Amino acid sequence: VFELKGDNCFGVPVSSLAKDFNNTRNVVALGVCFALFGFDLALFYSVIEDVFKHKGDVVVENNYGYVAAGIAGVKLFNLDFSQSRDDTLHLTVTQGYDTPGEARGITKDVNYLYIADGSKGMSVINLAQQTIYGPYLSDLDTCYDVYVSGSFAYLACGRDGLRILNVSTLPTVSEAWSDTTYLKNAKAVKVIGDMIY
Repeated sequence: VFELKGDNCFGVPVSSLAKDFNNTRNVVALGVCFALFGFDLALFYSVIEDVFKHKGDVVVENNYGYVAAGIAGVKLFNLDFSQSRDDTLHLTVTQGYDTPGEARGITKDVNYLYIADGSKGMSVINLAQQTIYGPYLSDLDTCYDVYVSGSFAYLACGRDGLRILNVSTLPTVSEAWSDTTYLKNAKAVKVIGDMIY
């Protein structure tokens, strides 16, 4: 459905989208393009940071884009372009979630969105019930990133290092492990197999 030729996305040069930092819709369109086509999200992150004053993140799944939009919370965009639409370039927000903090990182696991919610730790959005759980670990330093694998959520919490939460019985959450000895400025986290990066 999407066509990418050279540096074009939705038929508009990515360079022109990137230049218009103050147009939030252009920023989101650029981020969705980068996510859909597997490009380095560094440029998208820098644009989101400029617009929302906080580093953002995006998850694309089943024709929907979920954007961690800093103080604006989490925004949901419909990316189904199988039929003609008026908002092809300027995507419109389908739904928004006002999280307690500043949504910086986001990951999706089944019917839950896990949000690295900045100064408020972690929040969880139950998509089936349209309910926000949390915040969890809201007394820690800024939570920058979150990754979920199995029953655990892994959080990069700045000066408070890496935190691992058991999320198997939401909305109840318990801390399973933490480290501030070696990880004194954790800003990102990813789990592959038995390894945490």
